Amino acid sequence: QLFPYTLGANIGTTVTALLAAMITQNPIAVTVAFSHLCFNIYGILILYPFKFIPINLAVYIGNKAAASTRNLTVFITIYILLHFIPLLFIFLT
Repeated sequence: QLFPYTLGANIGTTVTALLAAMITQNPIAVTVAFSHLCFNIYGILILYPFKFIPINLAVYIGNKAAASTRNLTVFITIYILLHFIPLLFIFLT
């Protein structure tokens, strides 16, 4: 139920960045802020029709973690997937 509000908040933060860039009157800053806004709008247009995927994925991972309180390897695997792999991609870029 909060998915549209989260997407709207994402757009709202880019609009405030766009307003701040307009105040500087620097064309490069306005271009960067506008491209940030467009990137987020296009991302929402692509991802919003598939909004059930992140919600169902979160429910699935939560159910797996709750059911495997005795099995520590599943918890460690989920932890590694959610924390270390994104950090690996950040450090590789």
